[in-house]
Amino acid sequence: MKTTFREASPTTPSCSIRRPARIDTITDFESESDEIEISGAGFGGLVAGQSISLLNAANLDGSVSASDSLFVFDMAGEGAGDFCWDADGGSAADAAQSAHFGGVAMLQASDFVVVA
Repeated sequence: MKTTFREASPTTPSCSIRRPARIDTITDFESESDEIEISGAGFGGLVAGQSISLLNAANLDGSVSASDSLFVFDMAGEGAGDFCWDADGGSAADAAQSAHFGGVAMLQASDFVVVA
């Protein structure tokens, strides 16, 4: 059975703050079976129906670099499972955490749907 999780906006000012109490922790997500709805308005004006840019990083240590906004999933290290929004794409050091996935090794852009 498909489960839909909803993320309205990033929760913390920095992904370097590891899993504060107010972060959503998702423990039963199954890639390609479940989906995550992302609020376009809450994440920098993404357009409903638009594909997201997603980077699965081996360790979110601030070394991630891109030219546009993107979501980053930390796959290893202290922040393994952290899901973050990097609004400017310049460095993961200023990415804002949105959720934490427990027991998930990797995410795919197709796991996400942008809604209004």
